[in-house]
Amino acid sequence: MSRYVFDNSADQAQGRFFALESCYDPFSRRQVELTGLTRGWRCLEVGGGGGSLGDWLGEQVGPDGEITITDLDLRWAESRPRPPHVRLLRHDIVQDPLPADGYDLVHARLVLQHLPERLDVLARLAGALRPGGWLVLEEFDTSWNPVLAAPDEEAATLFERVHTALSVQLEKAGLDPVWGRRVPGAMLGAGLADVAATTYAES
Repeated sequence: MSRYVFDNSADQAQGRFFALESCYDPFSRRQVELTGLTRGWRCLEVGGGGGSLGDWLGEQVGPDGEITITDLDLRWAESRPRPPHVRLLRHDIVQDPLPADGYDLVHARLVLQHLPERLDVLARLAGALRPGGWLVLEEFDTSWNPVLAAPDEEAATLFERVHTALSVQLEKAGLDPVWGRRVPGAMLGAGLADVAATTYAES
């Protein structure tokens, strides 16, 4: 199994989680709300990072619902208090059995694209849904990442060098740079129905 390049135990992880939450939680919430998320749902948040989205899910489902937030390293999520119906689970989605099945919602953001075993994981997540349950995957397409604005040509060149070097390391570790555009087809291949895709971009 490959090693995740962005080590969650690194000191920089907390800042990375904060940046991801600040940028993408609003969009993620809107996408999840389209499922009809409501009180009493059982939800699995895979690769929950700092736990912000899982905590929001807990607010939506209320004390009669159940949220399980998983990650390889829970130290950043553990720093936040949360109610009893929102639990944390140290978990490797590739190797460990899923904590349960019959979920109303399974959500993962920027997780499967890093896993060479992504198709196997996708099949297991799909199998963990109740009949009529929802799988929401949010992934990047990193194949096109142009410099839209820079203070000067030197800065633009530096960005491109750093991005290229990072992309090489990520792909060596198993990342699929175009997984974002492959997700709908992969979900259909896993036997899911009513598959839809939304593209989100910022400049």
